Amino acid sequence: MGLRDSLSWASGDEGTYMAMAESLARDGDLLFSSADRERVESTATPGERNLILQRTERGITYSKPVLYPVLALPFTLVVGRYGLVVLNVLALAGALGLSYLYLQRLGRRNLLLTLVTFVGASVLLPYLVWRMSDALLVSFTLAGLILALAAVRKSKDRSLHVALFLDSPLAPFLGGLLLGFAALMRYPNALLAVGALVALATLKRWQRAANLLLGLAVAVLITLGLTIWLGGAPDPYRTTRATFNPTVGYPDGPESEVAIKQFRGAELATVRLRTQPKPRVVAFSSLYFLVGRHTGILIYFPAAIIFALLAFWRPDRVALSLLAAVAGIVLFYLLLLPHNYFGGGAAVGNRYFLAAYPALLVAQRRLPRAGWMLAPWLVAIVALVSALSSGAQTRPSDRASQAHAYAGLFRLLPYESTLQSIEGSKERFWLHDWQWEMLHFADPYTRLGSFSFVLETGRPPTEIEVVNANDAPLRFLVVSGAPKLFVDFRDWRRSETFELARPAGERGIIEIEPSRPWRRHQMWFHWELDQIFNARVFRLALRTPDNSPAVAEVRYIGPAEIPHDIYSREVLAAELPTLAGAGTVSVATVRVRNTSSQTWRSDRVLAVNLGYRLFHRTDQGVEVIEGGRTELPTTVTPGEEFEAEIEIGWPAAERNYGLSIDLVHEGIAWFEERNGAPIARSEVRVVALPRAEPQP
Repeated sequence: MGLRDSLSWASGDEGTYMAMAESLARDGDLLFSSADRERVESTATPGERNLILQRTERGITYSKPVLYPVLALPFTLVVGRYGLVVLNVLALAGALGLSYLYLQRLGRRNLLLTLVTFVGASVLLPYLVWRMSDALLVSFTLAGLILALAAVRKSKDRSLHVALFLDSPLAPFLGGLLLGFAALMRYPNALLAVGALVALATLKRWQRAANLLLGLAVAVLITLGLTIWLGGAPDPYRTTRATFNPTVGYPDGPESEVAIKQFRGAELATVRLRTQPKPRVVAFSSLYFLVGRHTGILIYFPAAIIFALLAFWRPDRVALSLLAAVAGIVLFYLLLLPHNYFGGGAAVGNRYFLAAYPALLVAQRRLPRAGWMLAPWLVAIVALVSALSSGAQTRPSDRASQAHAYAGLFRLLPYESTLQSIEGSKERFWLHDWQWEMLHFADPYTRLGSFSFVLETGRPPTEIEVVNANDAPLRFLVVSGAPKLFVDFRDWRRSETFELARPAGERGIIEIEPSRPWRRHQMWFHWELDQIFNARVFRLALRTPDNSPAVAEVRYIGPAEIPHDIYSREVLAAELPTLAGAGTVSVATVRVRNTSSQTWRSDRVLAVNLGYRLFHRTDQGVEVIEGGRTELPTTVTPGEEFEAEIEIGWPAAERNYGLSIDLVHEGIAWFEERNGAPIARSEVRVVALPRAEPQP
């Protein structure tokens, strides 16, 4: 699961961590300077250009925990951008070595199988090649808990002298150091250190508890010192921070206006903890936490289920303390951060749960029987086969980390409608003519236009989420040149097929009575209010009676009425070319007054735009070439006028063309179809331009 094309591709926080490691290796600091910007802008991978930066008293610095790139520094100096991966592998290898010594204290039967199940029946391995801190965090918590608590488990085999180190007073100190690092890299992980302290206290192992506390204190001092020295602030998560990329630019040197605006926007959009949890949101997030297609531990951490059940079976004080710590971490995210409990969209499974996962292994009192580990392996193997199959299907469409979840087993699981960000999901767009309605594409199988999408025969069904506050029918406008089409609809409860003959305009409207939504809750885009929305996830597919290829443009129009009194206009001026060069672009200018009773806008699902068409005669009749669209320069209310320039791209063939420029009511009609004439038309001679003679 979560396999990636190449280590050259970066996603999510990777870009920031990679830039931090390179900044330390080349500049010796974490300040974002012009040298950093030049390195980022010269990088070919788009994901590496997204940087999370913060504004501190020292200037602009990177806004991620500094410990990860600091520890990766020696490896970065040797192997460059792959230094973070080397650190991930070495850290996990060391933690698993300690795990082997620890599990020896529980016996030798099924020791290797238990360890392999812990690693393999989970999403732990894919995180080794993600240059994010998660692999290091899970290594810290695994090694830290073992060092802190191993002495509680009396060794049955003293033949390995190195295992005696786990009983030494130094072990809990080092364990506290590692658990402290993990806590300061992600604060809720501090509950694991608390769990270890409680276990030692209830067993009256006061000296080990004191050494653990000392290690925690040293970790705090080291981390704070490094963060202030390199990052310019004691906490990278509490300063003004924002994400920058080539689109908005980078704030190197004196802050640009774009950067200032970006930081101000970040101050308004900062995600804060929910101090008053909403039961509905928490309930759905809890459901998705268990069985969601993108985050559910049942499919991403099947071994965790078995280890948790075994730890609950006749638990001792260590098991109870660690289980309580894991439960505390889970509840922290589900109650206080229910819209981001999984750790953001650029991840596989629940990356916030990943750091708590080792506690379930350390909580075991005895090694599991082989039969108990059969179930998680069956789930893991089925999930892996499904993920590889889905990835092979979707990789040409989407290189995102969620490609594995678009088909197969994962698509049978609930779609996480409460999640704010899932990498790879197609762009959301809003319908502004009525109260808060959202259309969201949950897979990459469709091409998106401006307020429209495309269905094609022979393609997998397009999965769509519609969010609204009412139970009105779902209405779509289908436009296609095919003589006959079938549009198949399916949701969680019912299916329906719509037959359309030459769909265009109002002939292409289909109206679907949706099933009762089984999800009603607040949405991430509106979560500060109490309004409850309906979230419906369904699929649309296109086919023809004879299985011939066909394409249809589809617009979700919801409850919008189609206006019939929008087409009246007065042409005030029009300047069209009469001669053009083959393969060149000309510009036509028009000035038009809106004499209808409706407002014209280009930012609506049934938009009004400017367009042009070219006509020329062939032996078979008149061929029509439809050109691109030009948005209106402004909203045009009744009685107002506008002036606009339309770029016209000419074919490479030399011939005479008829040029027609007009307004178009997208998906419904060209204005001339209702008025009898376009805004303007002309005859244009397209000729080949003389070739420039090569210079001697």
